[in-house]
Amino acid sequence: MKSGSNIAMVGSKQVVMDTSMRIVNGRAFVPVRFVSAAQFPIDAQQFRKAGFKEQRT
Repeated sequence: MKSGSNIAMVGSKQVVMDTSMRIVNGRAFVPVRFVSAAQFPIDAQQFRKAGFKEQRT
């Protein structure tokens, strides 16, 4: 990931993120959707099997 770019590398593949990563006052801000999808690639059925419940508003 490079600051200002919306392209990240996942393994050996390039992935386009919704928004770019930014550095503000020495802190890195990355898109939460990208991080959560990269770290927890499960679908809703697997989510429920793990014991989590959906909350609807």
